Amino acid sequence: MPFKYLLLILFTVCQLNAQGVGSGAPKVGDAYYFIVPDSVSRGGFVATRTFGRDPFYFAVGYLTEAEKDSIDLIPGIQAFPENIDNNIPAAQVSNIKSKLDSKDIPSHFVSTAVTWRNLLRFLAQYTQIGQRFYSQAKRKMISGNIAMNTEWQDLPQGAKDKLLNVATSFNMTKEGFTASSTVGQILKGLVDQMTQNQLNFAFGITL
Repeated sequence: MPFKYLLLILFTVCQLNAQGVGSGAPKVGDAYYFIVPDSVSRGGFVATRTFGRDPFYFAVGYLTEAEKDSIDLIPGIQAFPENIDNNIPAAQVSNIKSKLDSKDIPSHFVSTAVTWRNLLRFLAQYTQIGQRFYSQAKRKMISGNIAMNTEWQDLPQGAKDKLLNVATSFNMTKEGFTASSTVGQILKGLVDQMTQNQLNFAFGITL
């Protein structure tokens, strides 16, 4: 084999390892989605997205069943089912809401009418809101006296301005929001205004 082609192969393998694929082929196993604490290395995932300044990230990876089972054992990880087109079972709605609440992520819309894919698309797009807010405000969206159930009328003017700046930067509006709209409802409303086109991750993984 010519030396230049050997170098090309080596460079490609190094690129894949740098993206967190590890030593295995990118498409070994099935695509799984997670919310992962920052304390866990991103090396085992093919794509990750931060939520801004929050201490966890959204992750997706091609994993074998054994790899998925080992990740499930790591404390603090929220794993999602393989078949993401199923609706969220009634028995899991309360648990999912509680997990999202603990991470200051809107949960009021979670119900049996929502598919796992719907929820995952929301989470993936919500990361963009969090990232934009942090880049502009240099702090988390939910902090201090601001909670998901805080109503718009009770927000400090500075917080209102920052949220409006984020909305404007995405060409969004606050149409439909009222004085009694909660922060959670507002953030979900902003995500709903984002494009509903297919979301693409690494190596052909889509939502």
